Amino acid sequence: MLVIEEAVLEAELLRRGNSRPFDELISEFMSKVQPSHIFDSCAGIAVLLTGNIDLSPTEHLVGFAILHQAYSSQQTSLHPRISLLVEAASNEEAENFERGFILQ
Repeated sequence: MLVIEEAVLEAELLRRGNSRPFDELISEFMSKVQPSHIFDSCAGIAVLLTGNIDLSPTEHLVGFAILHQAYSSQQTSLHPRISLLVEAASNEEAENFERGFILQ
C-alpha cells in the first residue's frame, strides 16, 4: 500500500468508529498497513490525535486503540507512542471516558 493510501486509511478508520467495532478497525489497520510502515502510520494517527483537527470522542478512542494495539506485543517502555498515551491519560481536561480507556 502506498503511503498516501495509508494516510487515507488512517482517517477512514477513525471515522468508521461509530459504525464498526474497534477490534474490526484494528484488524483492518494491521492487515492493510505493511509491517515496515506501522511506525509511520502510527505517527500519522498521532498527528491526527494531537493536531488541530476536530475529531469526535469516538475517533479519538479508535486512534488510541490502534496506537495501543500496534505495539501491544512490545514492552511498554519500547512503545514509540507511549508518551502520547500517558499525556492523554494525564490530561485532566480530556473526556473522562478517553482517560478511562487509556488507563485500562
